[in-house]
Amino acid sequence: MAIASSALVTKTIISSQSYANIYNLLNTNLTDPTGVAGRRFIYSREPSITAIYSPGYPLIILSHIKPTISMQTIDGTKRMITWEMEIDIRTSDKKGNGLTHLESLSDELFKILNNQSNRNTLRGYSMYNVTLVQNSTDYIEIEGESIFASVFTLTFDSMLEVS
Repeated sequence: MAIASSALVTKTIISSQSYANIYNLLNTNLTDPTGVAGRRFIYSREPSITAIYSPGYPLIILSHIKPTISMQTIDGTKRMITWEMEIDIRTSDKKGNGLTHLESLSDELFKILNNQSNRNTLRGYSMYNVTLVQNSTDYIEIEGESIFASVFTLTFDSMLEVS
């Protein structure tokens, strides 16, 4: 999936542009705890970990954006849009550092989304009131490997022109 450049969210690109803005913000600012420069570890879907080309763990899966359109202005030209996105962080405990990597990425995710400069950037794209909630942290088995996994919900909103 090709990711668009970051830009203003408008009535014609409500889902795709908001996804691109979050993807680009995280891809630019998150540090791979393995220390491998240039390694891809943010995905839009579940990658095949056993594939030859797979960079393995840790990885982050950004689910597709779910927009909700609600209230409108009196003149009907603007509507409140609320977006929700799940962020799934997974780390392997194969080398005994799964929990450390999970905590590092979780802390960094909160830091990036609470950073005032990043919040101002998102506001410039018409994405306000960013909230990040950690829903769960589990220890699971995937394809015979012990994995730490945390799921977060990211929400934000905006009044957008709709007509």
